[in-house]
Amino acid sequence: MAATILPAGSERSITAVRASRLARDVHEGQTDRYDEPVIEHVARVASRVSTDARPVALVHDVCERSALSPVDVAFRVGLSDAERVALELMTRLPDEDVVAHTRRVLDAAPGRGRELALGAC
Repeated sequence: MAATILPAGSERSITAVRASRLARDVHEGQTDRYDEPVIEHVARVASRVSTDARPVALVHDVCERSALSPVDVAFRVGLSDAERVALELMTRLPDEDVVAHTRRVLDAAPGRGRELALGAC
């Protein structure tokens, strides 16, 4: 089983551990446009957010870089409804540029999902 990518000393909820393992499995061998491992970006994001936002931060690129939908990821990791909404907001849609994606997150209905998405940015 793959090691987790949780920040050292972080709370290790079962959801965060599952999210970490899924992210590591999905992003294995993937690189970004700068030829850096995607998992390093994921680990940096996860290290900079609150414990509450960490599971979403860990899987925030999984849907864009795999065939998994936010619902699939939520089921596999055990995300709450609010965390699933946050993941849906964090996942860029096909052909959605950064400005449109940011606008979609900011224009989302107020609620815990939006709060988590903003906290995971």
